[in-house]
Amino acid sequence: MDFPTEIRGRSVPLSRPPREYEDHPMWRVLFGRTAVEVMPTSATAMQFSAKRQYKGYEVRFGRKATSFGDLDLLVQASYSNIDYETIPSRLLQGVFLDHFINDVVHWYNHMNDTLEFRPI
Repeated sequence: MDFPTEIRGRSVPLSRPPREYEDHPMWRVLFGRTAVEVMPTSATAMQFSAKRQYKGYEVRFGRKATSFGDLDLLVQASYSNIDYETIPSRLLQGVFLDHFINDVVHWYNHMNDTLEFRPI
């Protein structure tokens, strides 16, 4: 018996994320050319989660409309009961020096309410 590759009623593929996710600049920064397999998720504001851990993290993905009409890629990552969420660099422009905006990924740490700057 062949199993369907879509959830009935949602028409969401269970292997690769939609092209809009993989084409987003943040996706390329975080995952490069790595093929990340995804499945639908029930996590708030997220549409997908990775089927397997990525570098030891449980990862979830979503998109959110901006006031400019663009879509931000939302990424949540969990490791050892600590939840992180990406913060778009445009929200920090003018707050930090350019070096801390352009050459890092910004992760909000929910456990200790801090912003972490991780090198690209």
